Amino acid sequence: MLTFASLGVGVSGLYELVDGTAEQPAREMLVLDRTIVLRGQFDTDYVDDRLRSDGPLSRLKVEHQAVGELNEYTLYDITDAERESGTGERTVAVAEETILLSDGRETVERIIETKTGERETASERFDTAEWLLDTIEAGNIVVGQFGDATLDAYSFGESSVLDRFESSDDVLATLSLDQDDGTATAEVAVAAEEFDDERRDILESALGQEGTERSTAGEADRLAVSATYNDDILETTQVVEENPPDESDFESERLDEENRVVADVSFNDPEEGLAKVAFTDETDVESDTIRVKSVVGEAETELSGSWTSGFVRVLVDPDGDQVVVSIVRENATEVVHRETYEPSE
Repeated sequence: MLTFASLGVGVSGLYELVDGTAEQPAREMLVLDRTIVLRGQFDTDYVDDRLRSDGPLSRLKVEHQAVGELNEYTLYDITDAERESGTGERTVAVAEETILLSDGRETVERIIETKTGERETASERFDTAEWLLDTIEAGNIVVGQFGDATLDAYSFGESSVLDRFESSDDVLATLSLDQDDGTATAEVAVAAEEFDDERRDILESALGQEGTERSTAGEADRLAVSATYNDDILETTQVVEENPPDESDFESERLDEENRVVADVSFNDPEEGLAKVAFTDETDVESDTIRVKSVVGEAETELSGSWTSGFVRVLVDPDGDQVVVSIVRENATEVVHRETYEPSE
């Protein structure tokens, strides 16, 4: 999620707002589906300049132009030149305290209209959403799933709390850090179709037994659990891969010489850790998804729908990497291009 958010902001030229180097950086970030919301106190002239010019990660940057205003927001779309080059739609809305970034103007306009009261909020439309938001207080980190969205992509490790949720559950969880006394408070609220005694016991124990000030509340189909942890039991764990990918994981190159899918892969920006994969103008290849990934950089992008004549940029390791392009049909995957980058001496 954070990788997607950082790249999404970087594509628009606003990376300094999230890496902390801007004079007026973002103080809060929300990622909802494929929409990014930044909150803070922003210099709108600075943001305007960054959207129109290169800025950080210039080779990844997509140039924008102002297209109008909606309430207190200035709206930006990609330029006509970017659109003709195959860049997908992107809209940015900028105000002094909020910046919205999304794949299309309709989504951005809907969010702004909801904020100004022209549309109903989720809590006004759905009783469950209202209960989740009323039950859980905003914290330093908040995650949740509602409706079709799931937390599967953010679950790791056999002991992950997220593994205890079903895809049909509506969940909101938060972690709040108190810098004054060194404590951390975790809260989880779950609305399910039904709780039996066994599942209720599992969820009630989800936050472990080490917490103090534990509390549990619920109804037949809803449950809320919270616990506070003292600094003497909090531990910081660093997750390190035992065998991170390296050149030994490279397979033999396989170039798409007939340009069935790939027209060109260029490694012109190794200092910025980027490779550009350009797709062929016309193709008879049928696929559900085109997948582009780097072996060492461990970056991955998937495209569906129309992808011909376009391009994507993928993060690569400047010390050497391999880019792999595959077509996915139902459950079958075929590698159509595999190209290695080796830095020159």
